[in-house]
Amino acid sequence: MFIGYIQNNEDKTEQTRQYQAVQAFAKEQELKLDCVYSDYAFANIKEMILPETEGIVIFNISALGDGLTQIKENLLFCREHKLQICSIEDGYRFTETNLTDDFFKGIDIAIDVRSNLISQNVKKVLKKRKNEGVKLGRSLGALIKKRLDGK
Repeated sequence: MFIGYIQNNEDKTEQTRQYQAVQAFAKEQELKLDCVYSDYAFANIKEMILPETEGIVIFNISALGDGLTQIKENLLFCREHKLQICSIEDGYRFTETNLTDDFFKGIDIAIDVRSNLISQNVKKVLKKRKNEGVKLGRSLGALIKKRLDGK
């Protein structure tokens, strides 16, 4: 038994498109699709998974989380529960055999590289703005309400 998952968003046309794609994929692959869940976060779907669930059909890999770390955590959850993941748009099919420790090490490397690139880019932009004469940071004694005031 497989379940489908589509990610909620404001665009009802997109949700319909995802739903139809999940249904069509399951039919084409001859997967027994028990139901299709729709939610804003994949984490909420984890509670709906029954012991007899074999896998999850998603529209694309980004449905598993808002960032690489969340996607990795959800893939680990699927591996622990021996769930297949079929990502239609991306053409990925994750199973117990390809969700290996090496695969997750690769994701960790990608997370580190992405983090370092962002840090380097921010440093470059700040240096450029400082060289252009833009004053960085808050003014001393500014009467601006700050997010952490009173905490």
